[in-house]
Amino acid sequence: MKFKYLLVYTIASIVLFWGGQSEINAFGISITPASIDRGVSEDDHIIPITIKNPGDETLEYFVYATSLGQKLDGEAITLDSVDTPFSLVGLIKFNPTKFKLAGGESKIVEADIDIQIPKNRGGGLYGIIYVEARPLTPSGEHVASVPRVGAITLLTLPGESIKEAKITALDLVQSKQGEEIHILSTFHNTGNIYLRPEGYVVIRNQAGESIAKVFIKPGKILPTFSRQLRARWKPEDLQVGVYTAEVNMTFEGKSLIAKKTFEVINPNEIAIVKGEVASFQEIKAVQHKPIPFKLLFSNMGNVNLPPGGEIKVKDSEDKIVERVPIGKETVIARESKELKAILAKGLPMGTYTAIAKVKYSDEGIATALTNIEVIEKEIIQAGEIVELSIPKAQAGEVFILPQLLFKNTGNVTLQVEGIIELENSQGVTVGQITVERKTIEPDMIKRLGGDWRGELPPGLYQAVATLIFGDGKMVTKTSSFLVIGDLR
Repeated sequence: MKFKYLLVYTIASIVLFWGGQSEINAFGISITPASIDRGVSEDDHIIPITIKNPGDETLEYFVYATSLGQKLDGEAITLDSVDTPFSLVGLIKFNPTKFKLAGGESKIVEADIDIQIPKNRGGGLYGIIYVEARPLTPSGEHVASVPRVGAITLLTLPGESIKEAKITALDLVQSKQGEEIHILSTFHNTGNIYLRPEGYVVIRNQAGESIAKVFIKPGKILPTFSRQLRARWKPEDLQVGVYTAEVNMTFEGKSLIAKKTFEVINPNEIAIVKGEVASFQEIKAVQHKPIPFKLLFSNMGNVNLPPGGEIKVKDSEDKIVERVPIGKETVIARESKELKAILAKGLPMGTYTAIAKVKYSDEGIATALTNIEVIEKEIIQAGEIVELSIPKAQAGEVFILPQLLFKNTGNVTLQVEGIIELENSQGVTVGQITVERKTIEPDMIKRLGGDWRGELPPGLYQAVATLIFGDGKMVTKTSSFLVIGDLR
């Protein structure tokens, strides 16, 4: 049998994206260097990597590369796609790619960068060089943990490096009054080489006077990616008023400045203006009939918000066919409220997309999307039990065959099923009849139900029929019947 491996993927060198060390040593794998940050050229494109087995057991090693990306908080991640403009996958070859090492042994693997493929191209190539270690297992069924560690690899090509960036957002966040304020600058790398911006934030009062200066923690940012860089500020005596946060960032001899005005609503408490569309219900409508829209807006900040906006309706060809205004509402801090809009004239039959854009402050915008299905006529799921009767029966071994008739009073075919419960005069259930599912066309009446055999003493009984159809619709009907004793 083939071996079965449980892959336990662990990148031990993710932290090296921000700092460095000479060696990774984890999970029976030792890699030197632990991270790679260097230039390559036609004369210098082979990178030696030393892989060592620090344990006692002989292991089989595999070496390969993946594309590198990063999250908004800066965490390095493996990208599944190799079709990225700055991926080194496809341009790097390893020699060897597979080998065995006994405990304590090491081997040098050559990583060869094909510098001819991106000829005359500058900027960077990025990826993660992974090493997997698999145990040598005797033949037979086996499950083994397969660890891997990865070395972040940042390569610079000999062509022109474009070092450009922009600050796309500036936010201030505070969990509660008196707590530390986090100033988050979103830095987007528009060049072709990774950047490591650094800088500071100046806080100014309404008179323009500087009252505080805090430094931004620097971090590396790959081309085409964005990263939030953070500064922490713990004001001691911040009074009610309007202030400005001024971000000054520098990288490669260039500088960027961004400003944001914020309000202090209580001593040492800034206004948090944040909202979102928590839900936007899908819509099914009849052609050329009014279409109501319902959105649930959540105010996640600490000040009241006045959300309002517009819904764009696009057809199946992505063309805007209608614009529907969303009336303004006041949503209390940390509460939610339904926003409504209506397209009075409706739409022709077809499928559409509705895109809601809700503006809740000068800079705050929340968006949401839903689907609209417009049908030819209204779907009516309706029906009724037109008859439920049980003839009188003789006490003892009783055979009951109900007459249960159901009429489909809607305009679509229904699947109908349910149950008939037999109750005595005290309301205790003494028997049940399963009503098997049947299909009933519009305007048709069909007999439903089954039969029941059992012992019943003389008395007055009640049959309670419960039928379910359509989208959870239900009807019931009750009928009495008599069980008579022996007349002899």
